[in-house]
Amino acid sequence: MQLLLRAAATAAATVAFLGCADASISLGSNYLPHQSLRRLGATDVNNATLDSAKKFSQDALKFLTNLRGGDEVFYQHLITTMQIIMCDQSVNSDGHAEAAEANAVWTGTDDLILPYHRFVSKDSKLALKNKTGSCIHVARPAGVVATNYGRGLCEVKPNCYWAPIDETALTDRGPKYSTLQGPQPPDGAYRVTDAKAFLQTYAKGFGAVVVPSIILLVLSVLSILLFILCRCCCNKCGGRNGKPGGYNCMEKFLPVLFYLLFAIAILVLAALSYVYYGIVTTSVSKIFDIVLALIDKITLWMASLLAPLKDIGDNISTQLDNSGFIEVGLDGITSQLNAFAAQTNGVTLPTACRVGVDLFCTACQACTDINTQITSVNSQINSAAGAGVASLKETRTSIKSLLIGASDTIQGVVKMAFDTQDTLNTNIKANTQPVVDLQTQWNSNTAVTKYGIIALFALAIVVIVLGLLGILFGLTPLRCLVVVMHLAYIVAFVAIIITFILSAVFLAISVLLGDICQVQTVISANWTIALGDDAKIVDACFKNQSLVDVLHLSDQFAFADKITFPKIDLSKMLDFSSFSSFSSTIGSTNTSTFSLDPTLIQTFVDALNTQTTVNAGGCVVTDGRYSAANLLTPWTANSDPAPAPSQPPDGYMQNRYNVKNAQCDSLPMRCMASAPTCHYSDFVTEIWRNASTLKTIERDAAVFVTGMTTSMNSLVGYIDTFKTNVTTLTTTLSGIGDDLGSSLIADVNLIKARMRCAFVADTYTQLSDEFCVNMVPSFLMISLFLFLMGIFLIPVIITLIIMVKRLRHKHTSGAAEADTKYK
Repeated sequence: MQLLLRAAATAAATVAFLGCADASISLGSNYLPHQSLRRLGATDVNNATLDSAKKFSQDALKFLTNLRGGDEVFYQHLITTMQIIMCDQSVNSDGHAEAAEANAVWTGTDDLILPYHRFVSKDSKLALKNKTGSCIHVARPAGVVATNYGRGLCEVKPNCYWAPIDETALTDRGPKYSTLQGPQPPDGAYRVTDAKAFLQTYAKGFGAVVVPSIILLVLSVLSILLFILCRCCCNKCGGRNGKPGGYNCMEKFLPVLFYLLFAIAILVLAALSYVYYGIVTTSVSKIFDIVLALIDKITLWMASLLAPLKDIGDNISTQLDNSGFIEVGLDGITSQLNAFAAQTNGVTLPTACRVGVDLFCTACQACTDINTQITSVNSQINSAAGAGVASLKETRTSIKSLLIGASDTIQGVVKMAFDTQDTLNTNIKANTQPVVDLQTQWNSNTAVTKYGIIALFALAIVVIVLGLLGILFGLTPLRCLVVVMHLAYIVAFVAIIITFILSAVFLAISVLLGDICQVQTVISANWTIALGDDAKIVDACFKNQSLVDVLHLSDQFAFADKITFPKIDLSKMLDFSSFSSFSSTIGSTNTSTFSLDPTLIQTFVDALNTQTTVNAGGCVVTDGRYSAANLLTPWTANSDPAPAPSQPPDGYMQNRYNVKNAQCDSLPMRCMASAPTCHYSDFVTEIWRNASTLKTIERDAAVFVTGMTTSMNSLVGYIDTFKTNVTTLTTTLSGIGDDLGSSLIADVNLIKARMRCAFVADTYTQLSDEFCVNMVPSFLMISLFLFLMGIFLIPVIITLIIMVKRLRHKHTSGAAEADTKYK
């Protein structure tokens, strides 16, 4: 039953996990609760008789238990003794020396560790750690303990050998029962010597129940051997022949009377055993039904527990997808605006020129106005949306930490549940089917289940029948057939040996089963004794407590009253009118923002063409094909190949006209102020440089305006997306709030209501009643009846031996006294 309870406890822990699981786990289409099978019919005995028989058997078991000193303390000591003995056997299984047991270190795999090892690797699953994952140490480590701590080793978790650590105690960690460590077990705690001494006491009490059957078995065997020896070797002394003259009526009647009395007693024992056997078989059938019903309940309970988690696990966790933008808040918009301000700040054309230094350099006066407007836009956006965004951020954070956190936990466990559901159903079906098959076989063997008890009394009944036949023959002229009684007592010899053997075995089993029942009574009051850390789950089932509290799942389901949903006026929150005005201004900006006369470029181009189309005074230059389109690539105007990348365009111009300096320097030219006189090539290059600079300004202005417009369009798109996301998030949070107020809270409350497993305790009580209240006491009575039958067979055998002589000899008078004295 404890194994059954452990299985039920494991199922309860899994689903409590499941208590944090998402899910709609159904039973699966391939699972059907087992169909109730025909229960074995009880013996045809009225209820009053059965109740009396049960009461008598229970009193007998109680008397036997008390006779052995079996009170609650006795069985608590028995449990402790068995735990110590089993633990000590495990400890000594590696054959280590006693000195090696103190503060032993284990660095191997967890599955090979023995209980006496105190220190393990911090990565071991058996390492004793706190909630933060740090190793738990004693308060004042010293010597080897401090050294092992310094090596990064952890204490092993409490087990059958090592007690838990009291972090506030100033003493070292002590063992539970061993005296081979430095610290000793607490005062009054059981040591190995105490356990072994109690085991001897238990064995004596156990033997006191079994020894009478063994003693009688030995005496019976010796008596049978003595009888055979006397009968075969001592002839008349063995009583082989009757006395001359036969036996009178009284001499014949007395052995017949005693025979009938004990024969009737044996038949009564057989009848009573049949009644108790009926109780046993009925209990077995009920136990089958209870076990199968428990399997069905566990499966249905798991499914009903998981179903309400679907809404939490599937719906809410996905509603906040793509809502991470709110964590950035308005910083994203501010960053975009600041980036735009940096892009338009201090712009000059040509790009990076210096006003007042370079010959041609113009500043963007509109850009200064843009920066001023950006500050105003930032202020207006923060004023309108700052509080709302902060509220949305706070709400989303609460949901992520509370609701989605719980949901993620639920989803993880439920994913496992989904993955294992088919396996679970398969295992349940596989484990259920053998029980069903066994129950079917049990119920189908009507002859065995109803009349199997007769087999225990079969030989005794054969003896009685043969004896009655012998008596019948002895009272009729067929006196010669009385010898059938020889066969009767020979069968009785076999029967008495088998009976005492069976009674010894049955009594031993009865005592063990009775002790198991007493032990389970002690354990059921404190499941920690048997299940250790899992005990809290079973204790919760027995106390009808919610597994939510036991498994510390309360925080997972506490989101309902911890989230505040904001009331937001989106029309005010998303009123970015200053930005709209600002973006319109930027959208209307063009190259006219810069003070640039577009006719100047053509003026310089015309001058360049004039100065490169010359035929006077020996100076002949026939170029003059420059235009605004090819101004920045002058070689294309002259159909020349492009110069090397290392040669700038002005270098090309200089080189092209250097060859004309000798012929054309005499022409009237006006060079730079820094060079009153100059060569022809310098003069032409200067004209080209002025023209190309104006062209560069025109080009860079267009690029700047295009870039500024593109950036603004991107910023407008960003803010539009932000508005859409805020609107969507507000709607989503409102929907989540509605769900929390209705379906989700209802689902969580339903989960909490279903997170109780009192049916496990109820089932355990039913099993305990059938096994310990009905079955075991009845089995004890059958064992006692077998023992009594063995005792009753002794006078039956004696009377058979006497009757076989007296009934086959006819009584005659006149026999000599000397001849009959010792017959």
